Amino acid sequence: RAALAAALVLGMLPASASGDAVSPTWVVSPTVKTVSRLEAPKPWVGTREVHENRTLNTDVVEGTLALGGTFALVIRDDALPAIPPVNPAFTIAMRVFLTHDPTHDTHVGLFWKGRSNDDRTPSAWLAPGSTHVTFRVSTTLSTEMWGTANTPLPVRQWCHIALSVEGSIMRFYLNGALDAAVEILGEVVANDGNLHVGKDPANPGLRGFVGAVQMHALALRDEDIQQMAKRALHFAPDFDGEPEREARVAERLATEVQKRRRKQFQAVFDANAATGTSSADISVGMDASSWMMTTDFVQGEGKTEYDALDADHLASFAEEQFALGDAARASALKLADASRHAARSRVAAERVMATAVEPLTAAAAGGHAEARLVLAAMLEGGYGSTDSVPKPGRALYHRLMAAASGDPMARLAMGAATVLGNDAFLSGAEKGAGQEGVPSRSPPRLPVARCALALHYFYHSATTAYEDSARPGGQARVERGRLHENTRRVKGDLRGESDDRVLYLSRAADLGDARAMLAMGNGYYWGNFGLPRDHEAALRFYRRAHRAGALQGTVGVAKMVLKGEGAPRNASEALEHYRAAAERGSADALNGLGYLYFYGEDVDLPDESAGSETSEGSSSSLNEEASGKTSSSTKIQKNDTLALEYFRRAAELGNGDGLVNAGTMLRSGLGAPADVAAAHALFARCAELPGEHPACSYQAALIEASGEGGVPRDCDLAVARLRRVAEGGQWMAPLQEGMKAHLAGKKNEAGWLYEYASASSLPAASFNAAWLGERDARDARVARRFGFGADDEDDEDE
Repeated sequence: RAALAAALVLGMLPASASGDAVSPTWVVSPTVKTVSRLEAPKPWVGTREVHENRTLNTDVVEGTLALGGTFALVIRDDALPAIPPVNPAFTIAMRVFLTHDPTHDTHVGLFWKGRSNDDRTPSAWLAPGSTHVTFRVSTTLSTEMWGTANTPLPVRQWCHIALSVEGSIMRFYLNGALDAAVEILGEVVANDGNLHVGKDPANPGLRGFVGAVQMHALALRDEDIQQMAKRALHFAPDFDGEPEREARVAERLATEVQKRRRKQFQAVFDANAATGTSSADISVGMDASSWMMTTDFVQGEGKTEYDALDADHLASFAEEQFALGDAARASALKLADASRHAARSRVAAERVMATAVEPLTAAAAGGHAEARLVLAAMLEGGYGSTDSVPKPGRALYHRLMAAASGDPMARLAMGAATVLGNDAFLSGAEKGAGQEGVPSRSPPRLPVARCALALHYFYHSATTAYEDSARPGGQARVERGRLHENTRRVKGDLRGESDDRVLYLSRAADLGDARAMLAMGNGYYWGNFGLPRDHEAALRFYRRAHRAGALQGTVGVAKMVLKGEGAPRNASEALEHYRAAAERGSADALNGLGYLYFYGEDVDLPDESAGSETSEGSSSSLNEEASGKTSSSTKIQKNDTLALEYFRRAAELGNGDGLVNAGTMLRSGLGAPADVAAAHALFARCAELPGEHPACSYQAALIEASGEGGVPRDCDLAVARLRRVAEGGQWMAPLQEGMKAHLAGKKNEAGWLYEYASASSLPAASFNAAWLGERDARDARVARRFGFGADDEDDEDE
């Protein structure tokens, strides 16, 4: 597909200057950084005037934002309370949880608002090598004036910070108490830039969690900030001591990393001694242990090299521990499913499951994202513990940590949790209306502050899914079926090549049934019927369907050889098949021809095909002129106009790929003048088509989230679309595996897979996990009533 990724590029700005800590008095002399400024004031810096707020909402972020240092949540300026451009009064506050001890040698961003490096109002960073907050504003006399907090922020503990500015005083509060204050020289200058929570364009962001972000267009009183802090900390997530447990495990991991580093260097010494090779890095007469003692204090470039080496050792150890823990978990489920004696098998399985906790915990402490998700599912489901009591607080910590590391499954889970937060959908008035039985014609909308956070999580998860789907073989098939009593009759047994439907289709294909050939090709391409995904086998069946005269077989061959799936990439063969299919009215073929002309391709064709028509009407002459075919070897010249025409013709026939490709070209002004509104209409039409069209939903959501091209901004609609794309990622494979396990009679394995996937709040996963649990409870009630073991019953769904 010729989809062009739209990217928001932030210019890299010079690093922010550092400031010294203020003296411990409440009001101190200002710390001023002298920087050259523009001779003329910026256009938006005017005289004092009365400002009417665009919004009465002071909540900026509602929920918990997980940050790993490389991302930021960006809040548009027009979503914030308006403040005067000169001499403003305001308060900005947030709840913060730092997950790592300070090891940074640069400023680490908490929040920054602005457009350029001249903007500082308001901003705050962690000072290099510490957790002291340095807070800053810009004034008419200096680019930045700052103060530094007297008290460092705690690590692995929630705290609340607030910065208020009024008149000539800037105040910083920690946990509701005034911690530092600075006198300001000149008048504070505001800006109309966006608010970045976390990373800014010049500096990395904090590693930890942020929540309850608020901004007020006035300087709150001390007692107001104290009450705000108490409320924010009262509603902070309780991790039930999991951060402290992980810190203790991390200390043991550090010892293991040191052992591995010493072992590696000892091996280098031994190798050099055996070969007689001298090394510039190893002094003669020193053993590896002595040399290691000296390298612990190497500074500069050497320290960076050794840190990278330690990171490699840590990642290797975490991967080993995850493999051990996950194998123990799988063995426990297999043991539980293998025995017909429920009580004995449950006890034995629980003992084995308990052995998975320690290695998974070590892997999680080593930064293994999948280990965190597995451990979170175990904690939430009560697996591996003696009391079998769910521990949701500990599970939430691991999902947040995985989301902070960039894991798309964790981000999907946290986006879903944000949407489903307490009273996320209804305000008090709306609840009252609902209780009176007045149905709503449209779904309730998320609060603005909650919608912004959900959009952040779903955007990053959906982007990964979208990029994966654009790669050859990267398309994912998500099993969204819900379990019921007749599941086996509807689904078969998903046993792959031994599945009854596969046997029937294979036999029918051998007898010349083109539809059976297509079904088998689709089965191997997508992994239907429990078949393994095998592109070579899929291509063989598509070729057979093509030879049997099936139009979709011809298109299937063209698509696969153009992408290089199942065989080496062959644009010439793809063009030949696309032309043949286009003559038969295939919308997919028209889209494929548009793809070829959008990129331009080197092709080899027989001379007699050079002047053949590829489609009816004027497109044929355009194609001949663009390709310039006079011999067997030629090149399809890149032609945006012709590519757009093919895409539009495919779109008119309702082809999803044609719709998204035509929309992408119109959005970028390729082949026709740019028209974002028309592009959005095509994306939205495509997104409503039956089936999965992640590119359409993704592109439509980007426009709706930003309001690009005059399209009205709609955060709720963008969240819904991006969530749908994220739910189609490869990380949803446990749903298909869960269905296979259920149909194979492996109820414990199926239950685990559905519980693991239910963190995404995908309806099918949550429903199936609940259905299996209810079935087990029903069987137990029947067993108690009639006096026989539930395991004596036939578990198969008939």
